[in-house]
Amino acid sequence: WTQVEQKLGHSETGNVASARIIQMPNRRAWWRVAAIALLFISAGLWWMLKQDAPQMIVVQTVAKEQLEWQLPDGSTVWLNENTSISYDSVFADRLVTLEGEAFFDVEKRDGKLFEILSGDAKTTVLGTRFNVRAYSEENHIEVTVEEGQVKLANQVTKDNAVNLEAGDSGILNKTAQQVIKSETPISNANAWRTKQLNFEDITIGAALPSLERYFGVDIKAENEAVLNCHLKITFPEVPEIETVFAIIQEMTGESLIFEAQNGGYLLKGEGCNDDATN
Repeated sequence: WTQVEQKLGHSETGNVASARIIQMPNRRAWWRVAAIALLFISAGLWWMLKQDAPQMIVVQTVAKEQLEWQLPDGSTVWLNENTSISYDSVFADRLVTLEGEAFFDVEKRDGKLFEILSGDAKTTVLGTRFNVRAYSEENHIEVTVEEGQVKLANQVTKDNAVNLEAGDSGILNKTAQQVIKSETPISNANAWRTKQLNFEDITIGAALPSLERYFGVDIKAENEAVLNCHLKITFPEVPEIETVFAIIQEMTGESLIFEAQNGGYLLKGEGCNDDATN
């Protein structure tokens, strides 16, 4: 009995010895600890992998803003206003997504292609200089080549493409989903970057789109005969639109009159008698 009492914690005096409470292992608690540990390990692995994964770079301009940007392969891109480009930081595929208008000066890299996705259009080059206009609100995507060669294709239908060389322009019609090589190169496509306008003996009708694009205004003709007047002039540093109109009016002997109307301009006049205006 003495031995039994000692095991039960009783002394000879009958006092009860202090007892120790030992809690049995709880399986649910163990699983909670394991889950928390797994969460920390997973978070750590995710963070490590994220550091090595390519990051998406986005460059964007707002209204009245233009920007020159260097790409990882040494190519340079100039962004017009309200334009954005995106690409991965590694840039192994040399792939750029464009919305808006930009001029590209692409470096050659061991025959590796350089591609631009802009809406429905895909522009593919090796190394060249060219302008791409692809604003989402416009119905056309335009590519005009300054140097080298460019391939313009429809990345949606993938059934037609055109090869463009220096001086050529290609147009993708979003409605018709058709890519064509323009019979007449787009005049002054890069004027927004160079700040120059060059009209080399072209008709007023052919010059108006350049003026509209550069100044961001609509110009309508009251009489279609005025569109046949010819213009030969270079603006090495483009002045205000009113000054441009005044110079054109002076050159045509006041055969043309530009009148401000409804936020745009109305072109009036009887037209020109000769085929060229000097």
